[in-house]
Amino acid sequence: MNIAIILPIPDFAGPNIQKHLLEKFPFQTLKDTFENKTVYELKNEFHIIRLFSTDTWCVLCEHIDNQIKQETQFVPDLLIFATTHRSEKGVPSFCVHPCGNWGEETKLGGKPKNLAPANAPMMRHLIQHIKQACTLHHIDGHQITMEATHHGPELNTPTIFVEIGSEETHWKDPAFGSMMADALMAALATPVPDSKVAVGLGGPHYVPNFMAVMEKSDLAFGHLCPKHHLANLDLEMLKQAIAKSHAELVVIDWKGVGGFKDQLIQMLDELKIPYKKVKEFEAL
Repeated sequence: MNIAIILPIPDFAGPNIQKHLLEKFPFQTLKDTFENKTVYELKNEFHIIRLFSTDTWCVLCEHIDNQIKQETQFVPDLLIFATTHRSEKGVPSFCVHPCGNWGEETKLGGKPKNLAPANAPMMRHLIQHIKQACTLHHIDGHQITMEATHHGPELNTPTIFVEIGSEETHWKDPAFGSMMADALMAALATPVPDSKVAVGLGGPHYVPNFMAVMEKSDLAFGHLCPKHHLANLDLEMLKQAIAKSHAELVVIDWKGVGGFKDQLIQMLDELKIPYKKVKEFEAL
């Protein structure tokens, strides 16, 4: 697989992670440049991995997949944005999520009611390797989680955001940059296990119940629509989420969908896609 790791310079975590990727792993300097910046490459038995720096804030890197193709002739099968996570509470965290907009709001990039393709098995794989790398680096007390689908950019290539959170001291911390570099490269140096893929509906932004389902099963989640965006989830958006996740089923956080229960079941029945409630995994 051709993998492009995008390292946005304005997001402090990007340069931090890139520094450790180049110091710790045998990336080669290519003659190609991207935005007049050096491109680096590492090949292993599974992937060709290239590092691309950009001056653009991550959520505004609209169609950077096409830009990479045009400037370097490298055709990525997967984009991984290694960047920052921001939260008002400043909780130390390492987050993984797909991108896209459930509604009309696009102040954080992307296109209204449009989701980028997701790679659910790789997101599950990355979370597992972040957990392992935190143990190896003796990093404790961090929240390690998927987030619900949110923000831009608009892209046609499967895309994953891998983030260090949640404030500037965390983004610049060399220990966290080193850990994330190790986690990325360990994940990309090992085969991605087969997983059954699901779309998740309901619950809060940090999806604790879907994380629990992943721990108790072989499921991998693609797009996740939280409770506060269910009003935007019409039939076309649900079809888009399922198609762009390559999902085989839908998992519902039943206690976290409020008054949308009947609407969701009606749409799922119309699409004839299997669905389960989170509580069905509790006994596993």
